[in-house]
Amino acid sequence: MDLIDHLIARLGLSEAQAMGGAGIVFRLARRKLSSAEFAQIAQEVSGLDDIIASAPDSRDGEPAGGISDMLSALRQKGQVGELAGLVGDFEKLDIDVGRVNRFVSLVVGFVRGRGGDAVGNLLDGVLSSAGKMTDGRSTGDWLRDGDRRF
Repeated sequence: MDLIDHLIARLGLSEAQAMGGAGIVFRLARRKLSSAEFAQIAQEVSGLDDIIASAPDSRDGEPAGGISDMLSALRQKGQVGELAGLVGDFEKLDIDVGRVNRFVSLVVGFVRGRGGDAVGNLLDGVLSSAGKMTDGRSTGDWLRDGDRRF
């Protein structure tokens, strides 16, 4: 089973949602990892260029609304991790904010299952650091706690 089929089966997403969401995750990883590190991940995911190309355009510079506005503002102030700033991209795919952590966990688990701990830890590490708040909580913890302070 490839990654997209895995996400569809586990989360009940459409193919476009699975491709776009995975594209968001891997686009961030490609931006944060060295070329050599990202190449290790790319070896484990077939069609990765197509997956990344299917990610929606980033919200930077676009009018937004609701929670994505708030998260973008906090990201610009350095108070929330980069992964939280991508919530608007997931919203474009009609993937609920509450499902983003599960989505990311499934992607990391898939890569770890294919490439072993070393490759899985590369992806997990970059996504974990991108998802940390300045107070050390994960973005998912922040969303679950209902912390809405600016």
